[in-house]
Amino acid sequence: MKTSLLLLFVYLLSLGGTGQDEVMAFKQLQNYLPVHIDGYTAGEPGGQSISIEGLTFSSADIEFTNTDGDFIKISLLDYAGASTLYQTAAATWQAGVTYESDDITFNQVTWNEHISGWEQYHKTERKSIIALGIANRFFLTIEASNQDNLDLVISIAENMDLDKLALK
Repeated sequence: MKTSLLLLFVYLLSLGGTGQDEVMAFKQLQNYLPVHIDGYTAGEPGGQSISIEGLTFSSADIEFTNTDGDFIKISLLDYAGASTLYQTAAATWQAGVTYESDDITFNQVTWNEHISGWEQYHKTERKSIIALGIANRFFLTIEASNQDNLDLVISIAENMDLDKLALK
């Protein structure tokens, strides 16, 4: 995933765009990640900060696993220094896209004036994903395997202090 983020960053840099505010260091972002999820064991948090030609972003991530081999992956990105990246990530839900097939359900969600994004459930894979943009700056993704619905990923996001993050 880190290589993909770097390649996306370099591509979007070629499209133009300017940085905004100072980006939160990835170690600071890690403080917003959950450290415990019932029934799962936390791995070591990871992260990175990238700066190219005046555009910067940082990310923090953590993976939880259980004894059945199920996982929860959580990624939090700060795009304060790379508004073009954030706008690209946000384009899907800002366009109001909804989609349903035999395999996938995809819906736009709005939690409040500072937090919106999408929910995605892969029926055949039993994988749930929530992706939320926070204050036009941060981007949170939570993915969980072996799920019957979106309840777990929504609950994890609700238990994170996203409103505090929106004030940064």
